[in-house]
Amino acid sequence: MLHPNIRRADRSILDPQKTDALLSNRHLYLRNPLILALNRYRSNCFSAVHEWFKNHHFVEVSAPLITHSILYEPNSAIQVSNLRTSKTLFLSQCAGFYLEAAAHAHERVYNLGPSFRNESRTNRHLMEYWHVKAELCSGNMDDIMDLVEIFLHDVFTALLKHTKDVTALLGTQQPGIQIPFARITYREALELLNSRGHQVSFGQNISKPAEDLLTSHFGGPVWLTHKPRGLEPFPYCVCPDDEELTMTADLISSGGFGEICGVAEKSFSRQDLELRLQEKGKSEMQDMYGWVLQSRDFGMVPHTAFGMGFERMLRWFCGVGHVKDMVPFPRIFGRDPTP
Repeated sequence: MLHPNIRRADRSILDPQKTDALLSNRHLYLRNPLILALNRYRSNCFSAVHEWFKNHHFVEVSAPLITHSILYEPNSAIQVSNLRTSKTLFLSQCAGFYLEAAAHAHERVYNLGPSFRNESRTNRHLMEYWHVKAELCSGNMDDIMDLVEIFLHDVFTALLKHTKDVTALLGTQQPGIQIPFARITYREALELLNSRGHQVSFGQNISKPAEDLLTSHFGGPVWLTHKPRGLEPFPYCVCPDDEELTMTADLISSGGFGEICGVAEKSFSRQDLELRLQEKGKSEMQDMYGWVLQSRDFGMVPHTAFGMGFERMLRWFCGVGHVKDMVPFPRIFGRDPTP
């Protein structure tokens, strides 16, 4: 049960004008009834996520937080210093390389753990956040999108059942998740957006106003599929029907909360992976990615993956304006960590 004062929570505590005070004194504001409720909701969601993966026969794999192999560009990575090693080390951006290796032992694996990125300061970015990652040695892009929809529906339903006191206080949570979600290809989205006055050229990311237009058009969450190869990291398959595109998709949540999940078919051929590394200017980084390439030499099957920002998912579920309010002690780009 929550403290009796929980019913007197004031949502003005989340006002952007109070951000500095809220973050500088987070150790005290954790006692605020609304912050308390959000943290209780977060705790229950951890349990629901682990239970879902257990019920769907996934093996939990612990991935290292210190790594030499990063998924994205070095300028978005956080380097670790003062370690006695000859290699340049970073805080993990993504557990994907390690889950890929583990999936070829266990077939279905997942990880719920921290990731670290030097990302822009917006209401949906944190430097340190929790990542729901899964890899399967089966299926295709449509299959993994189906799986994510079931995951979101089941986890949200479990939270509705077990956190009624918290959700009653929040008052802004989603009324329910109706699946399946709409799906639109990147090229189709460009046609729709350009016809509505949002000028987007091929190869550009979709802006937030454009995301909002797509979800408004479809009346709910929408999958943006087959994104350009220039926008996506090197491990993902190129579309066999259009080599300018990849076998990837992003889930854009409704209500203006933006992208919360990405899915992909993963390259399982060494030749294909080397080509993608060359495209990204990383072909000389054998020391960083040699073991990832070697995995292909010893046999690898077609496999799929998804990655979801845990706090982004919670923010969408709860209808909260800033992702920082979904973590007890947020770490934000460009701001000294206090406490």
